Amino acid sequence: MKLLRVFVSISILIFCLAVSVESANSRELPATGYNHLQKEIVPAYQSVTIKHPVDKMQAAIGSFNIIDSLANAYSYFTNDQQPFVYYAPTNTLITIKRGALAATAGQNTLNDLYVRTSNNWGVTWNPAELIYTATAGNLARYPSIYGFEFESQMAYVFTAPANQANGWQGFINGIYTAGNSAFSFTYNETIGGKAYGWSGTDSKIFGSIKGSDAYAIATGGIMPPSGLPLVDNSSIGKRSSTTFVDWTSEIPAAWASSNFVTPIPDATYTDSLSNSSVMALKMEETDKILYSAVYGRFTAADVITASIPGVSKSTDLGNTWSDFEIFPRSVLNNYITGLSLDPNVVYISNRDFVPFAGGDYSFVVSLFEDTTKTFKPYASALHQIVELYKEKGQFGLRPIANITGYALRYNGANSNNQMGDELMVSRTVDGSALLVKWVDFVNATDVNGDTIRNYTTDIMAAIRMKDSKNWSNPRDISESEIYDRITWIPNYIPNDLKSVPVLKLESIPNPGDTPEAAALNQLSLETVAQYVLVGNFDANLLTGVEQEEKGSAFSIPGVYPNPASTEIYVDAMLPSSASVTIKLCDMFGRNVVAPYTNIAGAGSNTFRFDVSNVASGAYFVKVEYNGANETRLINIVK
Repeated sequence: MKLLRVFVSISILIFCLAVSVESANSRELPATGYNHLQKEIVPAYQSVTIKHPVDKMQAAIGSFNIIDSLANAYSYFTNDQQPFVYYAPTNTLITIKRGALAATAGQNTLNDLYVRTSNNWGVTWNPAELIYTATAGNLARYPSIYGFEFESQMAYVFTAPANQANGWQGFINGIYTAGNSAFSFTYNETIGGKAYGWSGTDSKIFGSIKGSDAYAIATGGIMPPSGLPLVDNSSIGKRSSTTFVDWTSEIPAAWASSNFVTPIPDATYTDSLSNSSVMALKMEETDKILYSAVYGRFTAADVITASIPGVSKSTDLGNTWSDFEIFPRSVLNNYITGLSLDPNVVYISNRDFVPFAGGDYSFVVSLFEDTTKTFKPYASALHQIVELYKEKGQFGLRPIANITGYALRYNGANSNNQMGDELMVSRTVDGSALLVKWVDFVNATDVNGDTIRNYTTDIMAAIRMKDSKNWSNPRDISESEIYDRITWIPNYIPNDLKSVPVLKLESIPNPGDTPEAAALNQLSLETVAQYVLVGNFDANLLTGVEQEEKGSAFSIPGVYPNPASTEIYVDAMLPSSASVTIKLCDMFGRNVVAPYTNIAGAGSNTFRFDVSNVASGAYFVKVEYNGANETRLINIVK
């Protein structure tokens, strides 16, 4: 018994030391709130001169340009909204924002809505246009927008949660075109003889032409005003209009609460308890299919004890909707099991969705290991971004990147981080490539070469060509010492992967602030004014697409299958004949099998790598050629 007590004490000491090392330069906070499995940290200010980020290339985004200002950060503050979109036929990039610092005669128009547009992917912007003036009590928050052509000019449909003195009071919905707005307010609804109210702040919107009329449809959670009975709490509703004065609300049969497991009350029960949430409302323009992506615990899922994404489809602009096609939870569970983890301790946190022609689509999600159940140090637990896809009728999973799992903690009682790792997915207009963007903590080095852990947050990105099996190496595209946060990419990006726009917010500096005060100012959202900035980067640099087309670059188009069991195949494009070495490394960079070396010719090559004696887990495949190297994340499942 004494020996057992000593062992337990040593184990606890090792655990505490591991946590203290990770937290040496930051304050780690419990995983609570919106992203309940993602811990928030406050970086400790470092009064040192930074030499460069550790192991980074030059930032892809050279600079961000200020395009506007806000009274606070809440115009772009939640993944539940849709404030940054692109309409391809007119080459129009659109953003909607709540308020402006000095938009009208120097007045702070905190609760009005404005639209800004660009016709060159955000390099320059047209003047702001006022599309909604706040009425008594109906104060706009977290707005969403969509643009389309109507009567030979751009029309913008919008929706925004309305806030009054007694809290959330439904949604403001409207249309703006040629300097004119029409809008109305929806909250309490009677559907099928039952009372409902639009719940929370989640809402996505789509606009088009229906017959000869402009048309809009918005989706979101809808539940009884009291939150009871719980069996009615998980419905997804739609509201639509062609008049924009009257909106018709409906709960499609496929979206009703009966299609979701009834929430189970617990110690955290509130009247907003639900087992479903809206991920996206997106049109696939080639097939003319409108997709509603929802995350929840579906009664028809192959595993109903955990949430998973699903899609419902409409071919008539949202009049009728199909039953949900649910991503098989078993595919995800098999992947997690292959990492030597129990699927019951790994959860999906952040998520996004993108459709393609021909019925293909992808969900991109963050996986988090629940360390309250596995008792691992948080820093060594599973935190990973993966793609859950459907291609040619088959479901599968592709790993994208490992992440730290930390989110930036903001100042202020109401400034909990609602965006987590800010995970978003987009695609080229022609559907030839996908882009994933997120925000993560990075280390840096000072002039003495010492590492400062979790020094700041940067914007990360990876791409995958649609016909490729693998994602590119993730790249830090901002590399700024300032805390990057509240960042957005639009629903579409350029076909050539050049000049991809990224929007973000920064606190407006206070003249005379010390460096420490300036850093703290960047953590403040609700009490300080914000700049709206846009930067552009060439996403083709993430994989060297241009060089591959010229046949002059070393690249690794594919490492597959992934997950693998007994063998891995590595596709390599070589500019010239030379020796190639392939290594399989663990997460600490240690070789786990003997390296494979062979002479290969110029052009396309495929190498077979034996992993039959390698244990299940996540590894890196490293390919070395003429002093250059490429690395890919792969998972081995036995």
